[in-house]
Amino acid sequence: MQFGVIPTYAWPVEGSHREHVTNIISQAELAAKVGFDSIWFPHSFLNADYNRFQPIPMLGRLAAIDETLDLGVTYFFSE
Repeated sequence: MQFGVIPTYAWPVEGSHREHVTNIISQAELAAKVGFDSIWFPHSFLNADYNRFQPIPMLGRLAAIDETLDLGVTYFFSE
C-alpha cells in the first residue's frame, strides 16, 4: 500500500507568503523522511478568503526534496 500527503496549501489573505512556502517545504521534507510515497498539491477555485500557490511551480520546488516521491495535482472546488 502507498500513502501520500497534501501539505497545508491555503492561508488567510493577511498571512505571509514567505512563511507559508517555508512551512510547505518543511511538511514535504518531513513526509519524505517518514516514508510517504507521494505529495499532492491542490489547485483550488472560488474562495477569495485564502491565498494559495499555483500547484505546478510548487511541485517543481518540492521535486528537489526527494527524487523517489511521486508528485501530483488534485483539484478542489469550493464556494
